[in-house]
Amino acid sequence: MLNEITDLEGFRDFEVSTRDELDRSIPGKIAGTFRVSFGIRLAAQCRHCQASLPINAFTASIVCSACGRKNNLDLRWWKQVFDEDTLPVALIRRERVGGQIRFLSLGIRIQHRRVPPGCTNCGQELSKEALHNLDPEKELRCEKCKQPLAIRPADELVQTICPGALAIVGEGPRSEDSGSEVEPVQAGPAGTPVVLQCMKCGGALEVDGSSRLVKCPYCQVQNYLPDDLWFHLHPRPIVREFYLIADLPEKTSLDWLLADSDRARAIALVTRKPGPELLRRLCAHEDDEVRQAVARWKRLTPELALQLAKDEDYDVRAGLARNPHCPPSVLELLASDTDDSVRAALARREDLESCEDATLLRLARDEEEEVRAAILTNKGFPLLRLARAIREEDELEYLRERLEQLDPPKKRSWF
Repeated sequence: MLNEITDLEGFRDFEVSTRDELDRSIPGKIAGTFRVSFGIRLAAQCRHCQASLPINAFTASIVCSACGRKNNLDLRWWKQVFDEDTLPVALIRRERVGGQIRFLSLGIRIQHRRVPPGCTNCGQELSKEALHNLDPEKELRCEKCKQPLAIRPADELVQTICPGALAIVGEGPRSEDSGSEVEPVQAGPAGTPVVLQCMKCGGALEVDGSSRLVKCPYCQVQNYLPDDLWFHLHPRPIVREFYLIADLPEKTSLDWLLADSDRARAIALVTRKPGPELLRRLCAHEDDEVRQAVARWKRLTPELALQLAKDEDYDVRAGLARNPHCPPSVLELLASDTDDSVRAALARREDLESCEDATLLRLARDEEEEVRAAILTNKGFPLLRLARAIREEDELEYLRERLEQLDPPKKRSWF
């Protein structure tokens, strides 16, 4: 999938700083590519009975645990699940809990994140070194408890979905259609044989779960297993995380990632350590929701914060005014913003005491009642620090009048 990014004309590479930032967060960078592990949790609806259908492997078909019928999962189905947005968004997201959840048609839901494979026994994640040296043809064991981890080379189906795919780790059983040597996906493993009485003659029936109809050896009557016993012998499968290991091109295009507003918004919302080039591009993105998300980031440079402070969208400027990491020089500019909602957002900051005196006094003598009320009722407003300036300036007469209207105990504590 991602090699198509680099084939499109007009795309350029990441800036060195941005790519270095990405490389530091992705283990196992190798010769012209970087190795990445995607954790995948996938479920769909049975086409026959609409029951939930956990899909814990890259497989060509799966049997529904509710109705027992086969669901074919052809290449077109898999391409619908792993469309052009799936892995690129997961590429910039690394979370130990959660991940990007998407709901597709036909009841398909997929949760994906960038995370190393984890042991199903003890939960230990594969180390960077182990992931870098991973060989799909060799046995893979947990580094902590030595439990074997299921691993196989990526087949044609997986490589078609994701060019550069190397291996799949932690899969469940797959169907015979995928070319696997394991048993077809069933409703669940047959349980230990239990003894049941025949409904007609009372004879002992040994039930192992291989069939729901059990013939009595004494009276030849067919006995239908009740639901409780059947689901005890065939526990319903649950959705489990499995992992796709891929070697992706180092030259992944930032232009492609930001070309679509949905992808850009996702990047702006989930990225925690953006490089300078990514910051610059997102601050100038045409989608105002992208710029609103960026205005809340911690790592804004003074130059980019100043750029956002002059943004045409007042929601962007208001978001910047609420950002506790906004530089003081930019806050002074926002205190003179043409939109009163921006000035009010600034007046409601919890860290008003860290603002410059000139900024606070500008808000205190604002012509809008909403802004003045916001700053006077703000517990962080440093009245003790500004008391002398407030008393001495004639133009703040209205402010002194408002102070007189507040509770006397609070007023005496200020002066």
